[in-house]
Amino acid sequence: MSDSELQLIKDLLPLLIPVIIIELVLLVIALMDLVKRKRVKGESKVVWALVIIFINLIGPIVYLVWGRHPDAGQEDESNDSGYKN
Repeated sequence: MSDSELQLIKDLLPLLIPVIIIELVLLVIALMDLVKRKRVKGESKVVWALVIIFINLIGPIVYLVWGRHPDAGQEDESNDSGYKN
């Protein structure tokens, strides 16, 4: 590597580190959420896992915005009026 390439890497590194950290945090959050959910949109957790892992930065965001499906337990609680017979 030439001196100019090394200098370019040194200049860009402070900008790339926060992006890498954000990407890793989103990846972990999305995968943890995927594992905890009983159902996801599209009914295929494997496909969502591949999207999260292989489509960097955008994959976890796509899953967190569009891929999650409310669990059956959450749906029942949201429709519960609190009145018991």
